[in-house]
Amino acid sequence: MLNLQYILYGEAVVKAAVENGANHVDISGEPVFLERMVHKYSEAAKEKGVYILGACGFDSIPCDMGVEFLKRNFDGTLGCVETFARFNKGVAGYPVNTGTYDSMLLAIASLWDRGARQVHREITPNPMPQPKYGAPCRFPLTRQKLGAQNAWNVPFVGPDKSIVDRSQYYDFHVNNKRAVQIKTYMCRGSFIQTALSTLWLSIFAFFALFSPTRKFLKAHPECCSFGMFRRNGPSKQQIGEASFDYFFYGAGWARDETPDATRPTKTAVAVCHGPDPGYVGTAACITAAALTLLDDKDKLPKDGGVYTPASALRDTNIYEYLRTSGVTFTIQEREKKEGQLL
Repeated sequence: MLNLQYILYGEAVVKAAVENGANHVDISGEPVFLERMVHKYSEAAKEKGVYILGACGFDSIPCDMGVEFLKRNFDGTLGCVETFARFNKGVAGYPVNTGTYDSMLLAIASLWDRGARQVHREITPNPMPQPKYGAPCRFPLTRQKLGAQNAWNVPFVGPDKSIVDRSQYYDFHVNNKRAVQIKTYMCRGSFIQTALSTLWLSIFAFFALFSPTRKFLKAHPECCSFGMFRRNGPSKQQIGEASFDYFFYGAGWARDETPDATRPTKTAVAVCHGPDPGYVGTAACITAAALTLLDDKDKLPKDGGVYTPASALRDTNIYEYLRTSGVTFTIQEREKKEGQLL
């Protein structure tokens, strides 16, 4: 399913898939919708033996599978990860389609739904132990010089953290593996660009909370976004010139060390690279997820249900499917500097 406004229209497709015994993948990036599907259809999907996978596009295959990739390749015990998403535009620029804009409006409005908070508590009833040493706290606007990623960054308000947290919750309670703490950021370039985009997003999010102003924002996307979003979206040239990099900076302990006995002593870096995230990269991600469900049935969780990508696909050949479509994951060791966690 490729409709972006899943809060409005997505449930009917999920319901039909479960009732008719069909697997389902989608590219929803709306945490409230995704958690609601877990709450309403997990048991029914389990009884039918079908797998329902949301967030199988750029939100959130690169991040969810990237954390899993770093976790399985970390030479020791991985404790926490900081992620930095970087969108690379070509000389022609890149306006985002207003479908994403509309989904942002709905997602922001839904975050204040008290029922959504109750759903979250019910699908994650058993708390996980809090790590003694976690990812460092950073200012909302912070500049990081970490390898190839050298830019001003802001916290990433997309669904990636929510998805990864649920994957780690599953890994801890079902697979008895240590859960990794995650913090997500978006690379924005210069300080002025970062400050202006943060100011715009703050104002946008505030007015998206109220129905009258939300209607105005929806009616005038190009004006209200200063041209960042356009109804026609990017051109073929702009799509061809675009790409993304997702950096994962992990910290943990060596194999012979006791986790949490000391501050993390070991670090590693993973990088996910792919083509234009809005169209080509998202198509590659959801196609890889669908092919994996078809071809790797014996490597999926024993029972059907509603899963995050990593929870369902961590033991499959999805990385190979992604690689053949141009979405690659690589890992490199990185020396830890004195006094530095990540």
